[in-house]
Amino acid sequence: MTATNSRAQGSIKLARTRQRLLSFHPQPGVSYISRNLWRELKLAALNLLIAVGVFLYLRYLGLELWKALPVVLLILLNMKTHLSRAMRLLSGGYGEEEVFRELRKRLRGHYVFRNLYTGRGDIDILVVGPGGVHVVEVKRLKGTVMAGRGSVKYGKRELLDQLERNEEHVKRLLRREGLEVPVKGHLVVLGRVRGRNEKLVRSVGELTKKIKKGAVLDSFTVRDVASLFFR
Repeated sequence: MTATNSRAQGSIKLARTRQRLLSFHPQPGVSYISRNLWRELKLAALNLLIAVGVFLYLRYLGLELWKALPVVLLILLNMKTHLSRAMRLLSGGYGEEEVFRELRKRLRGHYVFRNLYTGRGDIDILVVGPGGVHVVEVKRLKGTVMAGRGSVKYGKRELLDQLERNEEHVKRLLRREGLEVPVKGHLVVLGRVRGRNEKLVRSVGELTKKIKKGAVLDSFTVRDVASLFFR
């Protein structure tokens, strides 16, 4: 096989991989958080309209309004639940944006991507550089996060689960194309943390150091791997 044919086949393989990765972005430019934030706000508004509608309808019929209070209260409680979820999503979005902007400032020679949709959620931030591919999950939480060996928990919720799913997703895609590239996961928690874990990061500065540590890829390989994730 000639060098020209080899390069041509490599280009075709790269294009197919890029197309497959792009298939995981059904709504370009719209993040997982944005989609869910608007959904929660719409549901909250719908509940408010239903509650108002019930009162107006009873008033129109000339019935006693207090009889509808239990139903209206349940509707309003449901509205409050959706608003609380929306606020948590909004807070998480701000945390992601803060980390993303700082990484783009600090990581020269790296490619930094945000909100890569995988079909089961999204990868908050993905960095491709000389140290390999870095999958970053960002959490901005109130309360205390408890970290330990093999576990980082917020209440009963295991925060490493999503990060590890995203890591495996990226590894599988790269392995399928025969690309031997290191993939590392980092969980950034913006809030109070007790304990330690090898994947836990408490600040953008600490994350930057971990990403810059250990150069194993040359600039050409970095560019080729990064091209897979361009939208």
